[in-house]
Formats: sequence, structure tokens, C-alpha cells
Amino acid sequence: MRLMESFFAALGRRGSRRLRAVLVLAHIAISVALVIVVAGMAQGLGDSMNNSINSFVGSLSIAPKVPSQQGSNAPRGLKDSDVKALEDNVDPALVKQIVPVVNGRAVVRSGSRSYGSSNVVGSSSGYLQLKLMQLQAGSMFTDEQYAMKARVALIGPKLVDYLFDGDTDLALRSSVLVGFQRFDVIGVLGGDGEDDATVLVPMTSSRAYLYGGVNNVVAIGALVTNLDSLSAATADVQAILDRAHFVKEPDERDFSITSYTYLIPFMRGFISLPRWFAAGATIALLFIGIFGLANLMLITVTERQSRIRYRRATGVHSGAIVGEVLFGSTVIAALGAVIGIVLGVGGVLLARAVLPSLSALYALGLPPVPVEAIVLAFSASLLVGLVAGAYPAIRAARAPWDSDSTIAELAVATAPVPVPAQRRRPTSPDGPARDGAARESPARESSARDGSARDGSAPEAPSRDGSAPFRDGAATHARG
Repeated sequence: MRLMESFFAALGRRGSRRLRAVLVLAHIAISVALVIVVAGMAQGLGDSMNNSINSFVGSLSIAPKVPSQQGSNAPRGLKDSDVKALEDNVDPALVKQIVPVVNGRAVVRSGSRSYGSSNVVGSSSGYLQLKLMQLQAGSMFTDEQYAMKARVALIGPKLVDYLFDGDTDLALRSSVLVGFQRFDVIGVLGGDGEDDATVLVPMTSSRAYLYGGVNNVVAIGALVTNLDSLSAATADVQAILDRAHFVKEPDERDFSITSYTYLIPFMRGFISLPRWFAAGATIALLFIGIFGLANLMLITVTERQSRIRYRRATGVHSGAIVGEVLFGSTVIAALGAVIGIVLGVGGVLLARAVLPSLSALYALGLPPVPVEAIVLAFSASLLVGLVAGAYPAIRAARAPWDSDSTIAELAVATAPVPVPAQRRRPTSPDGPARDGAARESPARESSARDGSARDGSAPEAPSRDGSAPFRDGAATHARG
């Protein structure tokens, strides 16, 4: 019961103290809400960046090169047999897809318009992930279309602007001439600002209709399952190609494998920055709240000094006083944290619905509800309540008191204030009775009649002349 009394005393009944309590609650609630929203957005941004980095760093690019050792075999380049060897022998736990690439340049036409020297790429369905390209509209060609050498193509945004006046829907319903071969447009590639005039077709179709039936490839891509397997995947691919190219010494290799293993520590550190920022914001914002809550509890303790001294005088231990003050400050901090959690979760849910349409950074990762941040913020709020109430609690426990004087002071302070008696106004001998006497005369007559009835005597009767009352006996004696 004393604990709840301490809590409500901290909230206050006076306007000024109640306003302070509301401001402290608002500060803690807003701080916790901001921490949760920032942590959710940071985690969503980190997940999106992690997915993008996995696609960029988690791939191997294999290209032909001239051997560095003199007298070694002439370079044989990369062929379909190398693609087949990798697809058949690579560990699927390390590499999830092999992507062959061929390319060339051709004129692209639609109606009377033509765009000269476009980059025409023939590859498989994994090319978009290998090059971190996005689909702006339409769809990617399927494995069935790849196997059947279908005449389908995806074109870049610059070709859509030039050939179809930027009308994406019209482009998807049309076909284009690549060289002298007609391809149906099934998709529009997202722009990267470098080569937005690219035409992407299945590699089987490019060989059948554009480049002839050669079995050479310009490059081979390998999509790694995850970043942790990047080094092992590089070693596995290298060993397979060494056997296919009869390589005995590293200097005899006529191919190069490019990976970005050295970027992994940097990327992971960069991804963790938003989360560390959220944790630092939690500590900073809640630390500021310590001063406001401590000030509130200190004012509360000061205003209740007489009550605290009386309780000490009546035998209450100082530890109980400390516990009550700490309980009040902790409950206020916890209440503010709960309000902040509700607001913060609502803000995260709103961000999940709004951010993907506002920023492409969240296309690969929506802000989740950060459970860790919620637990951290609530725990930090409880700690703020304890720290903020520590000094006021110690000050309340050490307040000077004396048993006799404290009880006497409280008795005087709580004694009822005496009400002064109403002064009776004197009556005039000649005039009628004043208001006070007039109000009291009926009561006196009633009291006199009641007294006569109790002692058996008859009530007094007025005289014949109305001057004085007399009893029945006295009237008989006078007449006799």
C-alpha cells in the first residue's frame, strides 16, 4: 500500500508536479519509441544491404587470360566443356548456379527507328543476380525458353525511351529486330547508368540466330550460396578448371578467378554500423531522462518531508523509505517505456507499409519489429528509474527527525481548526427582540413546556391582562 502511495505521490496532485510527471513520461516514451523505430529501420536497411552484398560479393567471375609462365601451353580460352565440367563437378553446397556469358554488338530496330551498336548479351537466367540487375517490368526468360532457343529478349531503359518513347507497356507488347532477327520483348531491365542499352537474350538463342554455333564463352559466373563459403567455392572451382585445362603449376593457368573475399570484413562492419547507432541512441536518450526523473522524485521527497519524518518517528525503517522512493521512480520509468514500446511498434509497422514505395534501399529488406531493441530499451528504462531515484531515496532516508518533536509537529499540523462561537447580539429593553433572540424564543418556550410536562406541573398560562403568566392554583387563590 505504501508503494502505490509513493507512486501516486510522484505523479502528484498539484498542477505543477503533475505537469512535470507528464513531461518525464513523455520524454521516456518518445525516447523508447525513437529507439525502436530507428533500430527497426537500421535492421531493415542492414538486411537489404546484406542481401545486395551477398549477390555482389557472393559471386565468382571467371575469365580467360594469358599464362604468366613462359613456355607453357597456349591459352585455350573458356568453352562449353568448362561450363559442363563446373555444372557436373562443383559442390552444390558451395555454388548454387553456373552462369555462362557471351556478348556482341548489334543494331536494334523497331519500326522506322533504330539504335546502333547495342550490347547484346547471351546468358542464362542467373545473369541478373550475377550483375546485380533489377527487372523494371515484365519477366525473365525461363529455363524452358532457354532450352528451346526461344526468340525472347529483355531490353534496357534507354532502348525503351528511344524506340518506344518511354512507353513500357507498349514495349512489352512489341518486338524488336536485333541485327536481322526478330525477338519478342518480354521484360525491361532496370538501369545502372552505365550500359542502359543492353539486350539480354538466352545464350542458346544468341548462338542459334546471332553469333553462330561456336562453343566459346566470354566469361563464366559462379553464384556462391553464402559469404562464408566464398573461399571454399573459389578453391573448388579452381581445382575443377585446373584439371580441365591440364594445369600443374599456378603460373600455367590460362584463366583468372575474381572474387571479393577481401571486402567481406569491411562490408560486415559497415552493415553493423546502423545497429550500433541504434544502441548508442538508446543509451544517450535514456540517459537524458535520468535528470528529469531525478528532479521529479527530488521535488516529491522535499514536499513530503513532514510525512517521511513522521513515519521514521513511528518506527518505519530507512530501508522501507528507500524502497518506496525507488519503486515510485521505477514504475514511472516502466510506464513511460510501455507507452514508448506501443508507439515504437506502431511506427515500425507504418514504416513497413510506406518505406518500400519511398526508397529503393528497402526493396530487399523491410524493417522488422526489433525484439532485441525492445528488450534493451525496456531494461534501460528500468535502470534509468533506479538511478534517477537513488539520490532522492537516500536523501529521504537520511532526513533528520526526532520522535517526540516530529509527532508533536504533525499533531499540531493535523489538528482541526476551532470554529469561533457565534456572538449573541443584545436585545433592546424597549424595542422588539433582535433576530437572534427572536429565533431563540420559540425554542425556549418549547423547552419550558417539555420541562413542565416531565415534572407533572401544568404549563404556564398567560394572565388576563397579558402581562405575566400564572399557574392555575395561583389564579384560584386570587379569585377567592
